[in-house]
Amino acid sequence: MGGVVALELATASHVRGVVAFGVKVSWPAEDVAGAQRVAARPVQTFATQAEAVQRLLRLAGLTDLMAPEDPRATIGVVETEDGWRVTQDPATFGVGVPDMGNCWQALRGGWSWPVASTIRW
Repeated sequence: MGGVVALELATASHVRGVVAFGVKVSWPAEDVAGAQRVAARPVQTFATQAEAVQRLLRLAGLTDLMAPEDPRATIGVVETEDGWRVTQDPATFGVGVPDMGNCWQALRGGWSWPVASTIRW
C-alpha cells in the first residue's frame, strides 16, 4: 500500500519523484472490482489476535510467505474494545489503479513475481 500512496503523492506538482517497491503494475478488471469490494466493507473485528493476524496476512497477500506465528505479523493488528482488528482501514483499498504511465521500474522481484508481472521501460 505504501508504494501506491507514493505514486498518488507523486502526482502533486511540487513532488520531483518517488521510489516505490513491490507495487502491483497489472490491474485486471476483476482485481479492481475485488479491491473496491474490500474498500466498501466495514472494519472487521475478531475474537482473537490469531484470527486478526490471519486476516492481515490474507489482505497483504502474505499467507504463503509468512507464518501467523511470526512476531512481525502482529504489528499490523490491534486490540480494541470490540476485539482484535487489522490496523489498515479497508477504505484504503479504494484508491483505484495507480498511474504508472511515467514510471520507470528499476527493481523487480523476478519474472514470476505476481506483484510486478509486467515491466515498462
